[in-house]
Amino acid sequence: MSGPLNLRGDVLRRTMPWINAKDYGVTGNGTTDDSANIQKAADAANAVSGALLFPPGIYGLSAEVQTGANLRAIVGYGATIKRLTTAATKLFRINSSANTQITGLIVDGNRDALTIADPTQFVDILQLGGKSIISGNRFLNAPGSSVAGQASAAQIFGNHFENWRDHAVYFSGTAATSNAKDILITSNVFVHDSSTENGCIKFRNNVVNWTVSNNVVDLLCSTPFVQDDRSGTAGLGDELNYTNKRGI
Repeated sequence: MSGPLNLRGDVLRRTMPWINAKDYGVTGNGTTDDSANIQKAADAANAVSGALLFPPGIYGLSAEVQTGANLRAIVGYGATIKRLTTAATKLFRINSSANTQITGLIVDGNRDALTIADPTQFVDILQLGGKSIISGNRFLNAPGSSVAGQASAAQIFGNHFENWRDHAVYFSGTAATSNAKDILITSNVFVHDSSTENGCIKFRNNVVNWTVSNNVVDLLCSTPFVQDDRSGTAGLGDELNYTNKRGI
């Protein structure tokens, strides 16, 4: 598998149109539910094969924002995306045909302020396919998982993950088909202050051709990495210790 590809900053500006979320009525004030207007902005960026920009602010979400197949990037400069709902919903659902980069965001799952019955039903960013790049973000307090899905050629690098309830990164295929594959997880920081909650990375049901390397892992739980077999039976192990570093 090739190394990570990063398309941040000036390169993004030169290669695609930018849509400012605040031009579509998004407030970013930390209390207003901006879901509907963020969806309008995402649709506008998709229509021009562009990038969705979040200026500094706190953007509340209580409903899933779906990206189209042509949305090329979601970019934040000090912007925070904050979950406002206890409903089992995603914050962003990345289109299965999209090659989308997500960079520069703080994603606050707001878990301590919400009553979550089943953490496995909650995902901040759901990646269903494509060749998405998730880099340079900070994921905090996920009520379930920060990043999850059935990814193909996803690259997750240079992020900070802290205090999730299910797993920070969780990819699952199916028993019959290798539809979660070619996944790169490298140069991230995983921090958790609980000894009873789950490890940082989980692969389940026939995830193939993955690379997990050069991450910093500072967890109190005993098993940072879980890989299940095709039937979903957990094979617990501490594989992160081989190519990753414990402690920060």
